[in-house]
Amino acid sequence: LPSIVAGALAGDYLPFVETVVPGRVIQPPSGISMGHFLAVTCTEDVARIGESEIAAAVAGTFLGDYRIRQQQRGCEGWPRTAVPKDHFTAARQEVPVLMISGDADPVTPPRWAESARKYLPNSVSLVWRGAGHVPVGTPCAMRIAAQFIAAGSVQGLDAGCVGEWRRPPFVIR
Repeated sequence: LPSIVAGALAGDYLPFVETVVPGRVIQPPSGISMGHFLAVTCTEDVARIGESEIAAAVAGTFLGDYRIRQQQRGCEGWPRTAVPKDHFTAARQEVPVLMISGDADPVTPPRWAESARKYLPNSVSLVWRGAGHVPVGTPCAMRIAAQFIAAGSVQGLDAGCVGEWRRPPFVIR
């Protein structure tokens, strides 16, 4: 990945594009069920994308509307269910909730966790600087998650290690 990014910075987009252009087979990351992914996103996300919103959302991006159109095509033949009218309405919950985010996460950024906290008064949101989508794999996050599960509470969690993690440096040869 670092060499692909370095190449793109130098104007060589071919290695990047080869992984995302139509007709290429892209293997899903291990552990991801594409059936589950489509079942959720086709019903809850893609069905809510307004055609008039797409152009503004992708303006100035390298791939344009490719990713949205790809997802829409994937959903064309996928079964969907109706969601209740209140499905997207937030409800206050008193259960303990631990939210772990990376500040470089383009999928579920920390601002979403902070937004959810107003409905989750018994929650804590921890943010790893320089981390992406799932910083839970770090030893620090694993310790905190284990503490949370064992205690069944966000009270007294030792989160001092959160600020210690640093993204590994990229080396380009």
